[in-house]
Parts: sequence; C-alpha cells; structure tokens
Amino acid sequence: MGSEHAADVGATATASARLAGGTWPTDVEGAPEGPRPGAILAPDRVDMKPERPQPPDEAVVRAVLAGQGEFYRLLVRRHQDRMYRHALRMVGSSDDAADIVQRTFVTGYRKLAGCEPEKVAAWLFRISSNLCKDFLKDRRRQTVPLDDPDVIPIHGTTPSDDVERREIRHHVEEALRRLPADQREAFVLKHLEGHSYDEMAGLLEVSVPALKMRVKRAREQLQQTLRVCL
Repeated sequence: MGSEHAADVGATATASARLAGGTWPTDVEGAPEGPRPGAILAPDRVDMKPERPQPPDEAVVRAVLAGQGEFYRLLVRRHQDRMYRHALRMVGSSDDAADIVQRTFVTGYRKLAGCEPEKVAAWLFRISSNLCKDFLKDRRRQTVPLDDPDVIPIHGTTPSDDVERREIRHHVEEALRRLPADQREAFVLKHLEGHSYDEMAGLLEVSVPALKMRVKRAREQLQQTLRVCL
C-alpha cells in the first residue's frame, strides 16, 4: 500500500511541476492582466493559508474575469490532481496525461468567459475529456500501459500473485485498447474512479441512460476479449 501511495504522490508531484512550469496565456476576455508565465502555482500570488476559508469556484471565476488573473491558480490546485489521474487512466502515459492537463487549463483560461461559473469544474473536465479523446483518435496511441499503479493498482501479496496480476493486467490492457474512447471513458469513470451515473452525467453532459449503455457495452466487450485471452 505504501508503494502505491508513493507512486501516486510522485506522479501527481511530477504533473504539478510540469503545470507550474508552463507558459500561461494573458488574453482572457475580461482579464487583460493575467498571471505571468509559471505563476499560477507560485505561492506568493494568492494566500493559501489553510486556516483561511478559500472562495468557492464560482467566486474564483468571477474574480479572474474581473481582472484578478492570479486567482486562476486556485482552480488549478483544486482540480489538477483528479484531472491528471483521469487523463492517465485514459491515455496511459504520465507525460501525455500531464500535457493534456496543462492544455486543459490553458484552454480553460483563454475561454473562461464562456463557462457558467458555478459549473466550472465540470466544464474543465469536459475540456480534458475532449483532449483525451482527440489523443486516442490516433490509433497508434490506443495502447494503455497499466504498469503504473495509478492506472490499475496491484494488490498481490506474494511474488506469484504479482506475476499473475501482471499477466491479467496485460490482457486488460489489450481489452481496454479495443474500446471506443466514449466507452473507455465511461468505464473508467464508473469502475476505476467510482462515480455515480448522476455524477458522470453532470461531468459529461450526457444522459444517464446513454452512459449506462456505454458502460454496458464496455463491460460486454471487455468480457468477450478477456474470455478469449484468459
């Protein structure tokens, strides 16, 4: 369990560092003086002391659009870890996942005036979701390596258990590779991230019946593929 936690912390720290080093835009409508490059995660721009209550997302969005662009990093801090883990499970590469998350926040910053402030978290998630799907359209990138415990953890207790689980993961990788992006996304949200169908519908703006069908088809295809392989 300790190694899994360390891997999770390490992957998240790496992604955060890459986000912090990015070049951020300053042309958001309504916020002509945005944060300087690399400043969104800088500790000197917004007071992050835990004893002080932080403004909700809606207030942060309104502050950014009112010209206080440095507050955008609050949104980054709040949502980057969850977004990174989801992107990693979708594309399988920590570097590509970090790139997708950074592009998500850059795009979100540029287009912030077009979102509903009270729904900014779901809006950012959909940007990330679309970038993941665009990435997966390249058939050469369909393979999802599962050797990162952040994607599918290993819970074996003995060396032989680990070998068996690694073999199973290899077959799961092949099965996931064959899923259409929409089905893979629904399966990841439901079974790897534990979202309810109502939560998924809010994130993706897709009806619950449609999501249930995607998950059902993903399960069926995974079962069929694994039945052949195992």
